[in-house]
Amino acid sequence: MKRTLPLTVAILMLGLLGCGSSSQTNVREGADDQAIADYEAAIAELEESDNNAEQ
Repeated sequence: MKRTLPLTVAILMLGLLGCGSSSQTNVREGADDQAIADYEAAIAELEESDNNAEQ
């Protein structure tokens, strides 16, 4: 019984929390692409300000 208890708890938690494509998420479509674009824009802005400071 002691060996199966952690497995049982894990299965119950997995059932409650959900997993895979059936679980509910708050992630909007394209959020990763937007984050990458924002990051690249911030890097470009920093590089530009560094170039202006050197001149």
